[in-house]
Amino acid sequence: MNETEMLAEFQRLKNICIDRHKNGRDAHGAWNKCLGDITSCLFSHCIIESVKKKYDISRSNSFIEGFSYEFDLLILKKGAMPYEFTSIYKPKDVVCCMEFKSYAPFKNNAQLEEYGNKFKRMLKSLRRVNNSIKIIYLTMIISERRFDNVKRFFSPDIECFRIGDDTWSDLIKTIVF
Repeated sequence: MNETEMLAEFQRLKNICIDRHKNGRDAHGAWNKCLGDITSCLFSHCIIESVKKKYDISRSNSFIEGFSYEFDLLILKKGAMPYEFTSIYKPKDVVCCMEFKSYAPFKNNAQLEEYGNKFKRMLKSLRRVNNSIKIIYLTMIISERRFDNVKRFFSPDIECFRIGDDTWSDLIKTIVF
């Protein structure tokens, strides 16, 4: 699936979710969680298809031993297994941690900077136990100005990608190498 197809599928699925919300079947606005699930499942599917020959992939919402943060997806060394009855992986088995967003995550730059610093601190801690680990932030729909702010607060430590910029191959290269 290329980026154009991915965006089209996202819009199709988003419309199903939002139509249900508009019809009053979801009065509490939980459609945001539905939208996050769509994004996570769509990104996960495309990433799995792109890297499955070289890496294994965790289930959605997985953890790394010793860290309380839940990642949307982990790229793992072949054969890596979580601890029994969990989605917790050993740090040495993790190649890349991925965070997915449907839209821009926060309303102002101060919050975005705080969020970016949180990820940078997490990466620093993760690198104490696995020096080669990467964190990738991937977003679906975000304005160029907002995406530039995301990159400003996350880079260079956290790699940032936006679907629709024809950067899918760059994203996969970042994961694989």
